[in-house]
Amino acid sequence: MLQSIARNIQLSLHYLMFLRRARNRRGHGIHSPYVFHFVNEIVYDRMFYPEYRVLDAVRRRLRADATPIRMTDLGAPSYRFKQPVRRVKDMLKSSSIRTRYGRLFFRMHCKAVWPRHYGRIGYLGGLQ
Repeated sequence: MLQSIARNIQLSLHYLMFLRRARNRRGHGIHSPYVFHFVNEIVYDRMFYPEYRVLDAVRRRLRADATPIRMTDLGAPSYRFKQPVRRVKDMLKSSSIRTRYGRLFFRMHCKAVWPRHYGRIGYLGGLQ
């Protein structure tokens, strides 16, 4: 009885690991060489780059920064910030992208697209 429960748990764990790893890694269904390279070399890249530490440190420093900044809205009014004075950490919290997508964006610009050009997603928090 105990062996069958252990075997079922083991099979379940193996299946979950299969589902985690099962991706379109062999290129079935991806016809474009550019998209194939993009998916295999950039999206599924699990390597930890040293630049991630620098980006994470800057992100932590900005999240703790309570320096007030006076903003002038020239476009549509902000519904999140009613006052013209905003804190850096509040702006970063509401406008920056998740760390996971920031790392993907870093890999895109270092490995695939135009490494000498800088790009940005978002509009406020300088680290995006």
